Amino acid sequence: MNNEMNVNELNKILNLQLTWIREADTKASIFLSAIGILLAFSLESHFFDILVQELELLFKVNKFSGVVIVIVIIISFCYIAKGAISFYSTLMPRVEGKVKNDSKIYFKTVSELDISTYKKSFLSSEYSYTNDLLEQIYNNASIANQKMTLCSRGIQKTFIGFSILLLVEVIAFISHLI
Repeated sequence: MNNEMNVNELNKILNLQLTWIREADTKASIFLSAIGILLAFSLESHFFDILVQELELLFKVNKFSGVVIVIVIIISFCYIAKGAISFYSTLMPRVEGKVKNDSKIYFKTVSELDISTYKKSFLSSEYSYTNDLLEQIYNNASIANQKMTLCSRGIQKTFIGFSILLLVEVIAFISHLI
């Protein structure tokens, strides 16, 4: 009974880790969509037209200021691009790891066996489902950590990039009003 409880607990832990992995993927796809929407809005909005007019005016009045603003905008887009790359990297499947070739629950090793071999090896007295679960938990913890780290990095970089871009657009809009 104690062994059965351990297997149940291990299954819960494994399912929790798989949920974290799914949540990281969901966050990344939502943020990638938001980046596309915000960039489209920024590039197609009235603010961007004003920004272009202000840059043209700055280049006529003071070339140095115009160059600085262009560099700041490029830096902003670089941060946004780094954030998008982090989100995209989050979505990449992670199948590498330290999975033994005899795992009976890892999809890659299971798919490489025919059904009769799989049944025999799964029901074999030498096979330990608990150990297989522990290995999967360990590997999924590493995958979840990678995905969450990439997702956090994407949020940070994207926030910095859009903050800089918004600041430049607000400054351009205010200077246009003056």
